[in-house]
Amino acid sequence: MVRAGVREGLAMAISGHRTRTILERYNITSDDDLRQAVKQTQEHLNAQPAPAKVVAIASHRSKNPDKHPRRLRAAFFLRTSTVHTQ
Repeated sequence: MVRAGVREGLAMAISGHRTRTILERYNITSDDDLRQAVKQTQEHLNAQPAPAKVVAIASHRSKNPDKHPRRLRAAFFLRTSTVHTQ
């Protein structure tokens, strides 16, 4: 029934299986089921967008501490905040 598209809960009610464990015991996987699963997985992977290419701009451990991005942002923030407070 499950292979025919009947939901597992409904198949359990019709067949009299009280737990999913018992249903799984009798729902034996065939080679065709495995082939179909691999095919569906491959189709899903092929439909995914290509991964973005990320390029590092600078190392977070810059050799020149004056050019460190966080320090530059902090310096910019301090300059702009002092301008507004005057």
